[in-house]
Amino acid sequence: FVQSYGFRSDIVCSRLSRVQTITTVRNTLLLNWKMMKGALFGYVLGNFHLKVIKRFDNVFSCSKSIQEYMNGLGLDTELNLNSIECASKNSLLINFQEKTTFVTVSSSIRGKNVDFLVDVFKDLINCELIVLGSCSEADLREIAKHPNISYEGKVDNVLDYFSKFDVFVSASSHEGMPNAVLEALSVGTPVLLSDIPSHEEILGYSGLPVGTTFTLNNKRSFLEGLNYIVSFNREYLSRNAIAL
Repeated sequence: FVQSYGFRSDIVCSRLSRVQTITTVRNTLLLNWKMMKGALFGYVLGNFHLKVIKRFDNVFSCSKSIQEYMNGLGLDTELNLNSIECASKNSLLINFQEKTTFVTVSSSIRGKNVDFLVDVFKDLINCELIVLGSCSEADLREIAKHPNISYEGKVDNVLDYFSKFDVFVSASSHEGMPNAVLEALSVGTPVLLSDIPSHEEILGYSGLPVGTTFTLNNKRSFLEGLNYIVSFNREYLSRNAIAL
């Protein structure tokens, strides 16, 4: 069999014969293309990509929410949940300080919603936000204006990095099965997440609290979630996250 990964690979592999072809959908396909290429071009590319994927012998979805999304587009997929290599279950628990530190991961795709986080954190003097990954020039200029927000780009030792922060935060408007959230939880870092289906799915895997969600793009709801996180028994959240 041949397993494909990515748009160009999907195009090539979908034309193969005499071999079983496999691919995995890792995001909200049509929405993701519109985010990257704009409404018109994104619509064309997204629907073309969907037609390509439908030619495969086996199609997997990386999360239940993506599986349901693809069902809505008329394609039945099998479930193959994203996974990560977990840190040791003996990882040190978080040591919260008076000043709470947050970390998030961005990318060039606008759906990561970093501008929303910057707008919130610029007024939270006793909170520090570190942004990893890739940012637009506009986001970088805005980040530079605020002393409690900093950009550190791409890092190799992401698990070590996540373990140093009090809370992982994501304001994404759409995701497949976000590895960054899984990685943060694996080292015992509680999470504050937008209430999109994939985030709700992750929190639903634990019968115990490991964080909370907030209403997408709602500043008041975000602040309520933040207050929940910082007022909770943090050691309890951390132990739950490591055990997830």
